[in-house]
Amino acid sequence: PATMSSPSGSAAQETSYIMRDKADAALVGKHCQYEYCNQLDFLPFLCQSCTKTFCLDHRTESSHKCANPGAWAERKRQANLAKPSIGQGRTLRDKVSEKPCSSPECKTVVGTSLTPGVHCDSCNRDYCLKHRLKEDHNCKNLVPIGAR
Repeated sequence: PATMSSPSGSAAQETSYIMRDKADAALVGKHCQYEYCNQLDFLPFLCQSCTKTFCLDHRTESSHKCANPGAWAERKRQANLAKPSIGQGRTLRDKVSEKPCSSPECKTVVGTSLTPGVHCDSCNRDYCLKHRLKEDHNCKNLVPIGAR
């Protein structure tokens, strides 16, 4: 069985196709399964709707006239509906990880998709990108959280 690569590390994809794993030795010389193409492709794409393999030119559902168009999007939508949500497209997990930057003068909320938090292992606090370096948040003068 072929493995599939996931650049983001999650099962949900933003496209209807995924690139097959380059390390799979069985993939060398796959032919495009589009009826009139049959091109030998060394980096084939797997359609997530019909599970057939295609070349670069026929990787999208519309270009290979997919027999099951939109199936991948429906699966993704159903998976997103199953997640607990707090509204505005954010899940409960997103809300729990949001917190203010640990620098006292900073009002930036970290832990969001737009503003990631940076955890300092020395003082055990989370900071915005501006205060991520130890010298920027006066780390040497802080008592580490959880220290006994």
